[in-house]
Amino acid sequence: MLGRFGLRSRRLCQATVAMCLLISGCTREARLYPSVDSPSNVGVLKATYVDYGLGMGSIRAEMPDGEKLEGEYSTQDNAIYGFGSIISQAGSATLSAASFGGSQRGVASLIGDRGTRMQCEYFTNVMTGSGAGACKTSKGAIFQLHF
Repeated sequence: MLGRFGLRSRRLCQATVAMCLLISGCTREARLYPSVDSPSNVGVLKATYVDYGLGMGSIRAEMPDGEKLEGEYSTQDNAIYGFGSIISQAGSATLSAASFGGSQRGVASLIGDRGTRMQCEYFTNVMTGSGAGACKTSKGAIFQLHF
């Protein structure tokens, strides 16, 4: 039988564990498929990102030549200025907020250890956490993004 202090201690412990799980986040994977216009030596890329459930976090990817890119992503409401220019270049111009019921827009920026930059735009479903979008590198490679 737990006394008043035992119950309080147990609740404090449960709250602490829950907070640690929230802070640690979940590592998730995304895939970037080269568009038709990308250089032929670019294959499918895998990226990992940390989902803290807060709409922002860190992201990492590796290019086929071994260059490591790191950066951050941020999911916003649907009022991101200039959103859609990368998606339209990737042949995904039919993607829109209406295409994803309950969706939000997001952007990601990465920079590589050899200077390559990558900019991404995406839509994410607020209920499922899945999404799609597009990314473009400073070397001209364009990718369709799926997560």
